Amino acid sequence: MSDAKRRRARSREMRVLVASNTFFPRLVGPAVSIGHLVTRFNTGSDRLHVIAPRYQRQDASGLDAHVTRTSSMRIRGLENWALPLPVAAARAVRRVLDEFRPHVVHIHQPFVLGMTALRAARARGIPVLYTFHTFYEHYVHYVPPQAARWIANWLVARQLHVCRSVDHIVVPNSSISARLASKGVTTPATVIPTGIEQGRFSTPVESNELRERLGIGPQLKMLLYVGRITREKRVDFLIDVVKHLPREEFVLVVVGDGGQAGALRNRADRLGLRHSIRWLGAMPQHELPAYYANADLFLFSSVSDTQAIVLYEALAARLPIVAVDSIAARAAITSVANGMIVDDNAETFAAAVMRRAMEKRKDARLARSHDLEVTLAAHGHLYRTLAATESHAIGSLAIGGGTAQ
Repeated sequence: MSDAKRRRARSREMRVLVASNTFFPRLVGPAVSIGHLVTRFNTGSDRLHVIAPRYQRQDASGLDAHVTRTSSMRIRGLENWALPLPVAAARAVRRVLDEFRPHVVHIHQPFVLGMTALRAARARGIPVLYTFHTFYEHYVHYVPPQAARWIANWLVARQLHVCRSVDHIVVPNSSISARLASKGVTTPATVIPTGIEQGRFSTPVESNELRERLGIGPQLKMLLYVGRITREKRVDFLIDVVKHLPREEFVLVVVGDGGQAGALRNRADRLGLRHSIRWLGAMPQHELPAYYANADLFLFSSVSDTQAIVLYEALAARLPIVAVDSIAARAAITSVANGMIVDDNAETFAAAVMRRAMEKRKDARLARSHDLEVTLAAHGHLYRTLAATESHAIGSLAIGGGTAQ
């Protein structure tokens, strides 16, 4: 491509199609990240459109003007869960590609909408970007045990195949790019973590009113967990940690909901921890900063995350973290001020909590690379760079049968 053509590509209106199996109203990391992209890239001359599944509950984010919803499989009672139906997804992707005519296609999962969009974009010569969000093999506990190993191997193979087939990969940290390279992936990768609106979390101040409302006296250290209450998040581990803490000194506040919430709450009660854990359920995003501001430590026990937005929200609030050793924890806790990384043992973790709580310091810092404006600008630069280059010379991908047209 000539220099003149590259300059024209960078100056023209940019159109990006994002394909994701999860979006609002489901409040998970990819949805939050995509929501920021939609808001940023639809305010000027550029356009970013999302294709995502339809949920039982309507999206209240106000972004649906920029979203095409496709038919999905849903389960009655689970308003925030949906899986796109493959045939409907393929039709919707082809229609949106032909009508919207994007310069770049950005996929967020290596299957269903992501795979469909990759194949269809390849058939049209459109560059494809893939964001590596998670290790899907860590979620096989949701399938029958007899199929878990086969599905885990299939998920690993599918994700690696997609990584090798796209034009560029966004990874949350350098550990992921190194891991992909060790698996033989040579596709260029750029580190762009999910951005945080730092001002939202650095502004709130400590408030006796919030702690009083939760029944947390001034003599107690408030420990905070924010996130889903599901098996892969390992909230049960935090219950074991609380067992080893002095009950007259510590209380754990759990903000979030999920499939394990009821069972874990009952387990905590059976262990005599009813007054040591506050289960608050899911909470609107605008209310979270006050909880970070009033906590003394943030606890994190997941080992499946490649990154965790909540860790960076805690750092933006200058809240130190105690976390089980993991890729996500090592990426966030880069100094003593930011917290401690400990072994996957409840007694060891509890000892670290007591030790760090005695220091009474709230001097954690969020790296500038995680500021929302920085990450959005990085995406914009990457979109324009991809639009100004030739896509892989791959006409079709024979995955799951057939070629997208």
